[in-house]
Amino acid sequence: MINLKQLAQMAGVDVSTVSRALNDSERVKPQTKALIKSLAEKHHYVPNDMARSLVGKKNDTIGVLVPELLNTFYAEVIEGIEEAGNERGYSLMFGKSRFAGEEEIKLIDMFMRRRVDGIILCSSSRRTIEHLRKLKKSIPIVIADTFEPYADMDVVTIDHEYGVGGVIDHLLAFGHREFGYIGDSKITPLRLETFRRGLAGHGIELAARHIFVGEERYEEGGYRRMTELLAQPDRPTAVFVGTDNLAIGAVRAARESGVKVPEEMSIVGFDDIIASAYAEVPLTTVLQPKQEMGRLACGLLLAKITGEAAGFRQVVLKPELVVRKTTGAVPGKG
Repeated sequence: MINLKQLAQMAGVDVSTVSRALNDSERVKPQTKALIKSLAEKHHYVPNDMARSLVGKKNDTIGVLVPELLNTFYAEVIEGIEEAGNERGYSLMFGKSRFAGEEEIKLIDMFMRRRVDGIILCSSSRRTIEHLRKLKKSIPIVIADTFEPYADMDVVTIDHEYGVGGVIDHLLAFGHREFGYIGDSKITPLRLETFRRGLAGHGIELAARHIFVGEERYEEGGYRRMTELLAQPDRPTAVFVGTDNLAIGAVRAARESGVKVPEEMSIVGFDDIIASAYAEVPLTTVLQPKQEMGRLACGLLLAKITGEAAGFRQVVLKPELVVRKTTGAVPGKG
């Protein structure tokens, strides 16, 4: 990443002219202004909001961007990042994008202006990834929790096919052949496709009438989608739910409707958040190693910051099925 002085040298002008040009001052000739802005964009120059005199100095700060904080999944990932960073003397600067691509890009640019030493992003949009590709030569970046491999980026994620496959194998072993799916439009679309593809591998079609995806998040979303599913004339005997928050709401809706879990319907979540083990009916779910994901992401980033590593690494962790009390045999076959 170049600084203001270097940009001025490239343009053949003094620092004050560069500053005026970047602020669209009329005191700078149009041709000179166009040249300076072109060089700034080409070399990824970003103004330093904190102290231009400290350009190039290490701040021992990592920027961490997550879509939300209410979801304890991200809180546990952050816990792992913080632990690994603190061990090496780094502090964290946070940004919350609310799943908005434009907001992600704004926050990334804010991190750049604050001169963080590196950035970790969780669950980033594809649009944001394209923006990052323009910056990765200027600052170390690691992507955590993604469905995409991104061979040209440092990535820490889980084997989603393996995790969803474990859910399917578990339910098939109980004799289930009629499946439903509940999810939301933010996090789980690719998890739905993985589930559909996995069932197809066993010769089972996931019926469209048994798929319920909505805008509502967390327990409320799961509660509403399960209420809609139960209104169908025919019900699946097993339902895979894209996140644990949704699954906890789905279990409550089923039980309030008089459907016994797991005696009449099996329900499986994904993530293994802390609340899953303490729900009214402890939830069968897929454990994502969230803190480990955070620690590894931080480790990859620090290796890049300190020059200990070159190239790009893709770390894929194995999730683990945790069997509790929301799954059982098909009704009448137990």
